Amino acid sequence: MHVDKAKLMKIGKKALEYGVYIAVAIFIYTKLNGNIRELEEIDDVDIGLMVLSLWIFSLHSIWNGFNWHYLIRQSGEKVEISGQMKVYLKSYILRYIPGNVVGIMSRGVYNKQYKVPMVKSLWGWFFENIVYLMWGILIGGYFLITSGFSIAQISALVIASLIIGSVVLLRNEWFTFLFNKVVLPKLPPEAKSEFKSLNVSFSSRIQLFGRYLVSWIIYSVSFLILAMAFGVDVSKNWLLLVSANALSWSIGYLSLVTPSGTGVRESVMITALSGGAGLSNEIAVIISIAARIVFIVGELLGFAQAYAMMFISDFFYKKNE
Repeated sequence: MHVDKAKLMKIGKKALEYGVYIAVAIFIYTKLNGNIRELEEIDDVDIGLMVLSLWIFSLHSIWNGFNWHYLIRQSGEKVEISGQMKVYLKSYILRYIPGNVVGIMSRGVYNKQYKVPMVKSLWGWFFENIVYLMWGILIGGYFLITSGFSIAQISALVIASLIIGSVVLLRNEWFTFLFNKVVLPKLPPEAKSEFKSLNVSFSSRIQLFGRYLVSWIIYSVSFLILAMAFGVDVSKNWLLLVSANALSWSIGYLSLVTPSGTGVRESVMITALSGGAGLSNEIAVIISIAARIVFIVGELLGFAQAYAMMFISDFFYKKNE
């Protein structure tokens, strides 16, 4: 009897994904001691702050679109900002498909129309994700320091992040080796045939590190305003809240089981907010759910705003011509 290993792996991954969702649901139910109705009683929500949080997060996607254009431009490609913004946003939305592969590959496919080699676009995706994740882990490290983890554990995490960041920043040839070992073998033959590495100058890489730190600042401000919308006083523990959010995002991203870390991120955030940040279980649960909604709707709003701006810009450009 022939066994289709690929099909079995797909079924196994799907079962693991739904298993995570079930485990998270049980975890939330346990955190609330079975009193789900307590969530319904939380009606003291500032809608204005919720909308503000949503709008600020929408700028996160737009800003990263600018970062993507800068990255490709500095690598030597003569590309326009509108085209690269479209490439980034369309591929970014597609990453919600399980496995992340479609979103990753689409970055290269969409960029081919602008004569950017597919592998070079995938290099760019690899670069931005490593830098963004590095910042997430470093910011999230503060929560670990205040939560009773051993110095050895925290140091190992921070040192690993700094080493990875240093390799990307200082030793581009090591970054090439890592890319060739991790990403290149998974690409189709036609992508490998047009191989072109991502050579970005040292000064440009420093700018990109700073640009992705700004991305985290935008994300963090949005999260703090979201917490304020539910009556949380962020003046005393704002750094702890920011760190808890960054840690939950990083662990969710690294889980790779569910699309965009769904479920995993919420579990870590609930644990962090109700533990180290000192919020009640009910508020921690509702903020984690609201944060996911802001994350998704904010991305879609950023997508809509960017396309609206490009449409208006093209309209007036053609009218002036």
